[in-house]
Amino acid sequence: MNRRKSRALWRWRAGNRRVGAPQPVLGGEAAPPVVAAGGRAGATRARRRYRALPWRELGGALARAARLTLYTLGVVAVLTGVGAAGFFGYRALARSRTFAVRTILIEGARPALQAELLRTLEPLRGSAILRVATRDTARMLAGHPWVAAAEVFRALPDTLHVVVREREARAAALLGELYLVDAAGWPFKRATLDEVAGLTVITGIERAAFQSRPQAAAQRVVQALGLLERYGRVAQRPALGELHLDDDGEVTLFLRRGGTALHVGTGLDDARLARLDRVWQALGPDAQRAQTVFLDHRQRPGRVVVRMRQLD
Repeated sequence: MNRRKSRALWRWRAGNRRVGAPQPVLGGEAAPPVVAAGGRAGATRARRRYRALPWRELGGALARAARLTLYTLGVVAVLTGVGAAGFFGYRALARSRTFAVRTILIEGARPALQAELLRTLEPLRGSAILRVATRDTARMLAGHPWVAAAEVFRALPDTLHVVVREREARAAALLGELYLVDAAGWPFKRATLDEVAGLTVITGIERAAFQSRPQAAAQRVVQALGLLERYGRVAQRPALGELHLDDDGEVTLFLRRGGTALHVGTGLDDARLARLDRVWQALGPDAQRAQTVFLDHRQRPGRVVVRMRQLD
């Protein structure tokens, strides 16, 4: 019991010393407490300054840091392993004979063009299909004059599939030399005699026009193609060999057989074509003797004048 009282008294005295506990005065009343300089906050900082290091907290922080480091290293190791496995797996597949190009399929091209493209792609046969640059191959094929666009796909394990959109020659244009022109009016290939056979030749457009004003020149070709399309709507009409465009917009058609000139003026509408059909029907067998047909009479638009060749 005495020990307990002694300890309690010691604690009470120590507490009074720390906070300046009141001392007994005469009359049995306690004086107001006198707080030491710095107050309780200063005492608390002093105790924190000299207290022992928190070894348990430090050990826990080190353990957590170690676990986080091990986890990070584990994730990095797994990702590295997966990447290495994918890399070496890809190399193994690329070198495998199973994934070598054996078949090349071409779609959308006529047989003659297919044969040319197959000769172009022949160096790829036997190479690793996974290493074939499909975009570069398609770009190379699009450089062929008859290919408007091309796409190349892989069909694993050993097939290259090529889809081609072939150009269509709508006519030939005399631009110093004969060139094939497409529906947009652009010359895309120098024509051979075999390629020109069966096509109408457009004349009256200079080569320099495509060099100085290409859009305007192509538009004139498109205009000529529109006239040819309108003329060809009736299959019984004689085939045209040439369409000539003058600088002032006048149009002259020349028949493929006999070379008869048809002056149609600045426009070839359905009314003029109907009059031309009636003239051919009226001439009958003598239509082969027609040298020039004038359908562009300005004062009398409905009048048709036919100049016949002289008989020998």
